[in-house]
Amino acid sequence: MRLAAKLATALTLLATAPSHADMAPFLIGVDGRTTIPSGTYAGLPDPNYGRLTFLYAHGDHYHSKGVYTYTGPNLGTGTAVTVSPSNYVPEGSAAPFALEPGSGAFAGLNISGPTAGSPGSDIEIGSVEALRGFEPGADETLLLNSSGGRWSGSIADAELVIELVGATTGLSILDASGRPIFAGGTTLALGLADASFSFAPIFAAVAAGDYVAQFRLHDARADGFGSSGVFEFRLNAATTAVPEPGSLAMASIAGLVASAAALRGRLRRTPPAA
Repeated sequence: MRLAAKLATALTLLATAPSHADMAPFLIGVDGRTTIPSGTYAGLPDPNYGRLTFLYAHGDHYHSKGVYTYTGPNLGTGTAVTVSPSNYVPEGSAAPFALEPGSGAFAGLNISGPTAGSPGSDIEIGSVEALRGFEPGADETLLLNSSGGRWSGSIADAELVIELVGATTGLSILDASGRPIFAGGTTLALGLADASFSFAPIFAAVAAGDYVAQFRLHDARADGFGSSGVFEFRLNAATTAVPEPGSLAMASIAGLVASAAALRGRLRRTPPAA
């Protein structure tokens, strides 16, 4: 009986445990490091302490983006602070995330999406809360507790807001239905940062070229976490998008209707000949 009970418990745990496939490539956490541990600025207060942080998951550790860093000589409390110059993804000299021809609601657009050999191109942002509840040796557990647990603090009660700081002209930020996310302004309430949190914007553009979108994270609570620094996504469309044949036909019909309406308007306005 004891064996049967243990098996039943194990099956229950397997059924309710989070799925490894659910881990997003980007996560939001809160920085718990109070002081700079080494280097030129050792002993100074960490300017990111208590702030939301945009995190890029790298297996068993994070790369933090949009974080503040000291710059120039160590002047104690008067030391200058700036946003880290490596605040962008993809990182380093990696090619920007590709915008490729879409279909359906995204017909006639180049859009972001999973690209082979481009980690993070399946742009989804989750919460560190989704990493809890796994076995001690699991990838999620190792990631959550990496860097001495620097970003392991709970943000489950944070009321997340994302701010669009700036974007290249011609770049749209859409939801899964193809609707603009920031149509009503430059901020969007994302909800609680619990384990179920997920935000997956789709970047879209028509013309070929390089594009950048910059964001900042906020906590809407009066006593909430501090805001993150600015982080950015870098994207590229290799070619100008071509509308699908059906879209071209509809556009032609719309053009003919508009031309006919304009002609009728001109005829109504033209005075009769003497």
